[in-house]
Amino acid sequence: MGHVNIENTQVYLTVTQTLLREDNRRFQERFEGLAEKALGRARRKKP
Repeated sequence: MGHVNIENTQVYLTVTQTLLREDNRRFQERFEGLAEKALGRARRKKP
């Protein structure tokens, strides 16, 4: 939002356990498969 410090931004967002759980679910849904593929490629390239 262009604020210099986090205290000014906190006015707009309150982080709750429910919000964190939902964010975690969305993150896993979006990136878990991608991360598994990347790890698999990295493991195959190991000498």
